[in-house]
Amino acid sequence: MTELSCIHAFERDLSPASALATALGVPVRTVALHRFPDGESLVRSTTEDARPVLYCRLDHPNERLIEALLAADALGGKPVLVAPYLPYMRQDIAFHPGEAVSQRVVSRLLGGAVSALVTVAPHLHRTATLDPLIAPARAIVIPAADVLAPLLRDEAADRPVLVGPDGESAPALLRLVELTGFEALHLTKTRSGDREVAATLPPGTALEGRRAVLIDDICSTGTTLTEAARLLYAAGAGSVEAIVIHPLFDAAAASRLRAAGIRRIRATDSVAHDAGRIPLAPFLAAALRECLP
Repeated sequence: MTELSCIHAFERDLSPASALATALGVPVRTVALHRFPDGESLVRSTTEDARPVLYCRLDHPNERLIEALLAADALGGKPVLVAPYLPYMRQDIAFHPGEAVSQRVVSRLLGGAVSALVTVAPHLHRTATLDPLIAPARAIVIPAADVLAPLLRDEAADRPVLVGPDGESAPALLRLVELTGFEALHLTKTRSGDREVAATLPPGTALEGRRAVLIDDICSTGTTLTEAARLLYAAGAGSVEAIVIHPLFDAAAASRLRAAGIRRIRATDSVAHDAGRIPLAPFLAAALRECLP
């Protein structure tokens, strides 16, 4: 690997950035951030670095995307950006006349500012890969299955049924089946609004007291997982849990998930969240080694 001197991060991201730096055997350096009274941000690098790597969590994206772009400029040399959660990826077409295609806009901004992007399970729909979107930058994507398979294999005693919330989850589920040998199924989902979801299980689904583990890349309102839990219990599940890659839900949504009978909710530390206890540092470190051969 090209010699890496440190990981750069804003103060708000020092905990996960430090875990990544430890995995790579390098220090972490703070990127200075000042906010003016009018809301603008001033970003300053305190360390010169020939091959900078910037760690930045991009939840609350309207603010943090701008600060990431400013940090990339402050560090110079088009840094490698480690952004475990990549926002604005779901809007990949204009569904109505006059809509901005946010996936294209945000990808173009990042592709011009960094040399490579390391991210985890971006929320893509009709887009097969990030590479053409962020060119000339390089995209290194860590699949959800690679993160979750070791965790699930450690809990294999009762061989849970893995459940995806919709058809788009099928590829990740198939990969998890390959890696764990567990059974899997996915719901068919119809969304009529941000908080209105209708879903169905495959005909004849009978779970007969089994443990069901919902697997989702993003949970924001919790509506999909709540409806999925209702269907799984109706099909006879003995218990329902959820594992989420990017936990964007708030306390009210967490209460709704628990009220729906989801007994345990786990997530990665891609964003700062009470549920985010699955560390991504080992996977991000491996991806960085690939980025910096």
